[in-house]
Amino acid sequence: MIVNATKLKPALLTPPPSKSDATRALTLAWMTGLPQPKLHAWPTDVTRLAGGLERLGTDQPIDCGDGAAPFRILLALAASMPGRSVFTGTQRLAERPHGPLFEALGLEPGGWPLAVQGREPRARYTVACELSSQYASALTLAACHAVLVAGRPCEVELVGAVASRGYLDVTLRWAQRAGFELETTPQLIRVLRHTAVHSLPPVPADWSSMGYLLLLALASGGVVDARGAGEHPDRAVLDHLEIAETDGLIEVKRARPQIDADLSGTPDLGPTLAALALAGGGGVLHNVEILRHKESDRLDAITALAYAVGAKTELRGSTLELGKASPTTSFRYGCRGDHRLTLAAISLACLLRCSAVLDRTEGVDKSFPGFFEQASRAGVSFE
Repeated sequence: MIVNATKLKPALLTPPPSKSDATRALTLAWMTGLPQPKLHAWPTDVTRLAGGLERLGTDQPIDCGDGAAPFRILLALAASMPGRSVFTGTQRLAERPHGPLFEALGLEPGGWPLAVQGREPRARYTVACELSSQYASALTLAACHAVLVAGRPCEVELVGAVASRGYLDVTLRWAQRAGFELETTPQLIRVLRHTAVHSLPPVPADWSSMGYLLLLALASGGVVDARGAGEHPDRAVLDHLEIAETDGLIEVKRARPQIDADLSGTPDLGPTLAALALAGGGGVLHNVEILRHKESDRLDAITALAYAVGAKTELRGSTLELGKASPTTSFRYGCRGDHRLTLAAISLACLLRCSAVLDRTEGVDKSFPGFFEQASRAGVSFE
């Protein structure tokens, strides 16, 4: 793909629905019989989850692609309900760390196809979440389902620190919206009972994807439509920008002189903030080891992106120092089939007002269907 970001223009940019919110809402609607959430665009991960929910316990293959969140949610449900469920996915998904979730569910890890014979839901799950809060989110949703089918409370014990805890908070809020009564402490989630509700609230706009649009708006002088955006960990992207907001429309005035960010709670912002740092005065990203276990090794990929634009990097323990990009009219970069790397590389081209030759750009619809249309509005052209 050839990206030309030399002729940008102001535009109103609109984010997709939140992938993380949609997966929670869709799962809870499925188990409670509530209307399915209405989305103006369906990220691929949400589509895969929807198809998987319909196939749970039927012995029909459930293709999770490279979606860790759909796989982990569906796995937790499959292990605690009747029937046999069969999972497939990419090699990268198989390589990502799922061990703590398998252990919590009493399952043996295996390759594709992965067959899971369901059983009666447990009254208590215990899981270590230092690698991912998705384990806790998946088990919390399984606990909600257990309350419905078993008619008794179900607990999830969290051992040790919880990575990206804000994403678990998203799960807890959606469970409460769906009528589940919870008791929570830092290390324990108790799902007590369920009271029927008529509907779920709308799925908000996606702050994770909005980060790329904010970078495009910074480069082009455009405006980002944040109306309907809710509380989400990745709203932290605003901490690194100076903005003016009117009735939910965000104008980006400038970026902070240097980026200094802790990624332990917001790992999905890693590529976004790296692009912002490279295009500006450089920066420092802390707790970057969490990036190694995503759709690709994003820590290595960010280093490669810096190299592509002539910036120096230095990794000190779990802290990555990024220098400033050299003046350039074009750069070449391999996006590794990772949606966030493609989005970050295009955003960086916009910030540098240059062209880019990008390889392995598939998969953007995983989180941001319609991105290329939004970027085209801002004057970016693609070949």
